Amino acid sequence: MDIDGLGEKVVDQLLDAGLVKHFSDLYKLAPEDLVPLEGFAQKSAVALVEAINESKMRGFARVLSGVGIRLVGRATSRVISKKYSTFELLHQASIEDFLALEDFGQITAETLFKAIHSQQGEELFERLRSVGVLLQSVETVSVDPAFDGKVIVITGSLEHWERKQLTEELENRGAKVAGSISKNTDILIAGSKAGSKLKKAQDLGIEVWDEEQLTTSISG
Repeated sequence: MDIDGLGEKVVDQLLDAGLVKHFSDLYKLAPEDLVPLEGFAQKSAVALVEAINESKMRGFARVLSGVGIRLVGRATSRVISKKYSTFELLHQASIEDFLALEDFGQITAETLFKAIHSQQGEELFERLRSVGVLLQSVETVSVDPAFDGKVIVITGSLEHWERKQLTEELENRGAKVAGSISKNTDILIAGSKAGSKLKKAQDLGIEVWDEEQLTTSISG
């Protein structure tokens, strides 16, 4: 859910203290619950609770990718929420409906269907709803013809972009960011010290961009 200040150490503290036993328990925390924990003062406790509350409105795609459904990561959750903008609509869909989604195979479709229809899954989403987590799409995707539908791989070190930041930027423009080169790859973005992925892309005749070309395309 991209909650600022909620790192692994803090999560471990919350679990050990018995303050959080379920995802939804995060949204019930008050600053006074956190102050007794190591590393927290009133100011930092208030800041974390505010950050947690802000994450309620991140939208359905972020929730789907964050609750641990097998095979449903960030890219897949965007595909799902684009078609099914609320949990209610998703819950009404069949396995056959899921198979019609981009890059969905039988296993992914069945896994998603079972996850949202299981007792544990239905309870999960109901508990998140009850604490005010938005189960509705708030996608602000602005499709860019230069990137829409393109499969892009990133390799090497980039001077002006963090990998996570660039991935989100490209996905928001309609691209799909993959981890490996294949014949389906449209563009390889190659920073310095690009290795085997660059060679493979060149062997396959895949278009290769350096950081300057990337910046120009995004700015344009």
